[in-house]
Amino acid sequence: MKNKITPSDVMNFAKQHGYEKTPEFITDWNGYQVYVPDYSDESGTTFGLPQFILKKDADIKWASEDEQEELMNLDISSI
Repeated sequence: MKNKITPSDVMNFAKQHGYEKTPEFITDWNGYQVYVPDYSDESGTTFGLPQFILKKDADIKWASEDEQEELMNLDISSI
């Protein structure tokens, strides 16, 4: 994964949706910067499918189901 500082607008988006920890940048994809919020519980256990935050310029959104499926199929280990 690339080392990239998470912009404050992405952090604010995540916090508005109940995520307290800083989302992690994972890749650039289809013109978006892709971030994953930390969705682990207090013990560090991760639960559920990953959610992706997509940022393009000033627009920030959750990935749609189709976008999520594409992103989950990416081989990000080589990024």
